[in-house]
Amino acid sequence: MTQADVVAPSTHFDPRPPKLIKFLIFFVTISTVGSQLLLKQAMKSIQAPAAAGDLGRFFLESAVSPWVYGSLLLQISGYLVWLIVVSKEQLGVAFATSGAFFYLLVGLSAWLIHGERLSLSQWTGIGLITLGVLLVSR
Repeated sequence: MTQADVVAPSTHFDPRPPKLIKFLIFFVTISTVGSQLLLKQAMKSIQAPAAAGDLGRFFLESAVSPWVYGSLLLQISGYLVWLIVVSKEQLGVAFATSGAFFYLLVGLSAWLIHGERLSLSQWTGIGLITLGVLLVSR
């Protein structure tokens, strides 16, 4: 085998990620949002620590919460898929794409699922962040 037979890995990235990578970025975004929603659900059933002395109880209750375990599983699955994404796509583009939708989806999901209310200025901010990140990722 000669040196000409050995093909060096390409460092060139296509500016438009293939459909599979777009889907994987979407999966990571959804798993991250889902994980945050599960954590919020867990915290609804666990009393927040009022003082430093309550931290032990708080962490113990969190450690046995099925909502926290579900959140961890989603985060781990998203992380494993993220490994594939960053091996195939520029980190800045992948992160910006995921981040743009993350802010929007968290706001919408928190409103629809947990009844959280955001003001018009907060929604405007989320929209501007999403637009800005999308522009940066192009």
